[in-house]
Amino acid sequence: MQKINKKGNSKWIWGGILGLFLLGGAFFYLSKKGLSKAEQTKAVELLNKVLADEWFANYQYWLGSKLAKGPMSKEVSALFTKYSDDEFNNANKIVDKILLFEGNLPLEPKIWYEISKCGYSAPIDTSTKNLLEQAIKREKCAVEFFKEITDFIGTKDVEVLKIIQEISDMQNSHITELQNLLELVQH
Repeated sequence: MQKINKKGNSKWIWGGILGLFLLGGAFFYLSKKGLSKAEQTKAVELLNKVLADEWFANYQYWLGSKLAKGPMSKEVSALFTKYSDDEFNNANKIVDKILLFEGNLPLEPKIWYEISKCGYSAPIDTSTKNLLEQAIKREKCAVEFFKEITDFIGTKDVEVLKIIQEISDMQNSHITELQNLLELVQH
């Protein structure tokens, strides 16, 4: 059996604590570095676009969950109901950050059409195939837009970056699930 060197362990423990302290300090620095006032204004503009898209997605999923017809309509409706809730929760996260930046929110839904990056596609054709294809297109648009936002934010605001990355990861997960369901609907 090997004897434990208490002094050696002590150095290791203090080294680990110091390392965590320095790492935590670096994270704190990055999260506090923040955006300049001009960058915050631009961030609010981008976040309002995301907000408009999240509301459109929320409504589109909710409506699709009620109108879906055709193969696997129950499964599509259930998935769309879940995704509608996801989009609503995403909108809440975005609103909180906009308000933290002391930004203005779009007060009327008609403004969403003007600022939305991905737009709104009314579900005229309520077949499960069409609804899934519309949803995939919307999610892919959102993911591309989130890449633009993360490029703009960089590491200047870790909180915004984290929110956008979480939502983007969710959208990517949605895309995979929607594509899998679309394959089942088409066969």
